[in-house]
Amino acid sequence: MAAAKKEYDGHIKNVTWELVPRTSVPRGKNILRGKWVFDDKRDERGRLVKYKARFVAKGYTQQYGEDYEDTFAGVVIAKSFRIMLSMLNADATNDMEHWDVRMAFTQATLEEELFMEQPEGFEYDKPNLVCKLKKSLYGLKQSAHNWQKLLVEIMTAQGFYPINADPCVYTKRLSGGAWIVCSTHVDDIFALCNEAGRAERSQLLEAFRARVEIDNLGPVSWAKTQVLRDAQAGILKISQERYVNETLELHYPKMLTMTGAAQRTPYYVKLPEDGDETPPRGPQEVNAIQDWCLVVDRSNLKTGHYYASTLVLQGDQQAYARVKQKGRMYF
Repeated sequence: MAAAKKEYDGHIKNVTWELVPRTSVPRGKNILRGKWVFDDKRDERGRLVKYKARFVAKGYTQQYGEDYEDTFAGVVIAKSFRIMLSMLNADATNDMEHWDVRMAFTQATLEEELFMEQPEGFEYDKPNLVCKLKKSLYGLKQSAHNWQKLLVEIMTAQGFYPINADPCVYTKRLSGGAWIVCSTHVDDIFALCNEAGRAERSQLLEAFRARVEIDNLGPVSWAKTQVLRDAQAGILKISQERYVNETLELHYPKMLTMTGAAQRTPYYVKLPEDGDETPPRGPQEVNAIQDWCLVVDRSNLKTGHYYASTLVLQGDQQAYARVKQKGRMYF
């Protein structure tokens, strides 16, 4: 309950809504409902950091054209992030910071007129008052789009502009050999620069702090992949141990086994033996760990992975047998 109280107080401080009489809602206007979502936040090693509560809108009840229009919001391409990691490791003085925007979606102003029931457990004069939203809320279909508009506004005001290859990667022309590159992934911002560009990066962070609540988490260590760097030795490693573990535990809790190899920890998924029932419709075995894991860590395996997934989905028994690799699929 403490996490929910903290979330509610954050909305009050942010002036996400104002309470208005229910009778002031226009006749026929949709009054949205919300719900509480509880989760926990863990660090790059899977250790519990804190419990979280999020009050979200039931966006599926919104009506297009009346409650929302534009919904698109981009995220950085995985290949772009890999390039940034390569740039980070090119010189020991290069540095990448991870910034996290608190309650990012609620920072953007809402353009549409929306009404919503009060959060459960925090109702004030419930029968007569409803929330008139002034800012976006998680769960609304336009929230991500509105946040990205605010993000672009802040970046361009500081002289940063997106590159042609990836609209979620921003750069700024600097003098004296300084350079800075920023990428955005929803409410996460990764700011990479060389030693000469750190002053400019600090100015950008202050510009964000003037508009939104943002935390500097320090050198990047977790972005759905654990980043391990030894700057002096020029070594940078990316590890998917936590992500792979969580994925397998979610989909295959009884199939997961790990071996204690000296250099790294391989993961195995036990697949049905010959003579077992026909593979289920859908390449669950092949896709237990996909997309981000392959794109970020092993992009060279991505094409083969998707091709094999397609064949298994179509019921190709030979493809299924090749994927099994003597009863185990290795990542």
